[in-house]
Amino acid sequence: MKLAFTASARPEAQEALRRLRHTYGESGEAEADIIVALGGDGHMLDALRKRLKDKKPVYGMNRGTVGFLMNEYTEDGLVERLEKASPIRIRPLIARCEIHQRPGR
Repeated sequence: MKLAFTASARPEAQEALRRLRHTYGESGEAEADIIVALGGDGHMLDALRKRLKDKKPVYGMNRGTVGFLMNEYTEDGLVERLEKASPIRIRPLIARCEIHQRPGR
């Protein structure tokens, strides 16, 4: 299984990134089977947005402050957890906004 890792700028996420790359190696995102996102929900949503076209699975581990979308961070047994993970499809919402100025403003 080929993995690619991405992390938020938080120190905890950057340290996890370094440790996981050392333990599991890394393929580039183009070659990876799974993208592992390290951070909080904001980073997870960003990682998912980047995968909209190629639809590669993203597995998130919480190394941020809010992690409703994330799995618990554990370094051991990552490949086994990824093999057992159940996919969940998330449908992105798109908001289109228009700004209207009132006359005289």
